[in-house]
Amino acid sequence: MVSQSGLPFAASGHFRGLTILKLFQEILSESPPHLFLSSFNEHIGGRQIPTYKANTTFNMGLPNDPQKNQVWVDTYASEFSRDIEPNVEVGDIIYQITAACIQLYKQGKTCTEEPQNICCTTVDKDIFQNIYSLVAPGEKDYLLTYDTNEVKTLLSEGWVETCNPFDGPSTFCVKSSLMDGRSGPFIIYKVPQPSSLPLYRCYNSVTHSFAVSNCINGKNEILLGYISQKRGGEMLRGLSRCLGKTTNTFVHSLDLECDRSDGTTLGYVR
Repeated sequence: MVSQSGLPFAASGHFRGLTILKLFQEILSESPPHLFLSSFNEHIGGRQIPTYKANTTFNMGLPNDPQKNQVWVDTYASEFSRDIEPNVEVGDIIYQITAACIQLYKQGKTCTEEPQNICCTTVDKDIFQNIYSLVAPGEKDYLLTYDTNEVKTLLSEGWVETCNPFDGPSTFCVKSSLMDGRSGPFIIYKVPQPSSLPLYRCYNSVTHSFAVSNCINGKNEILLGYISQKRGGEMLRGLSRCLGKTTNTFVHSLDLECDRSDGTTLGYVR
């Protein structure tokens, strides 16, 4: 956690155990003489006034909270809590992964020796997809992509990446002076999940848009990934499609209403 955990990307979250796995990769490789594990059963929390001014500065998934100007510092929902105890909402998977990693550490083993250990497997954990948001020169087009090479190419052509307003442990750029964070980056699934829908990037030979299941403005260009039909757990923020500032352009909004709406919320993202 770098900032208040209720804000997008201020805390890494469990990622179904991927965060623990990444931490232990170095531990198992280096085999340090001592290992300190904090926050096994830390259920403390509390709200405070954030230092950020963006319009998305509220606890994820609660845009209409009457106390939205006070954000949770820690233990925000089961996904972003540092607590690894079993709980009713998500079960004991994070606890079991942590226990397996500690056992490997005590035995002096690495994942090379036990690749099928739940501390080492990624097929069940590495299921998330980063989605970058970019704006064309003159705001004549908006585009979503998971491809970092495409991001680099577009930036070299004058496009601008829309950053996240909050500091945190993520791959996305940060611009803490940003006042409007609605069209920033987000995370979805890269493989189908229960109650998920495919999210496509659309193209009509002039501008891009996005849609679930099938494009209505142009043809399906690429499959971006999958979004949840339900708010909760890993996916807290609502994803809406909005009309852009110029004719025939579309942009997205996270958890807040559009300036020019193009319909209802499409689904939920991280």
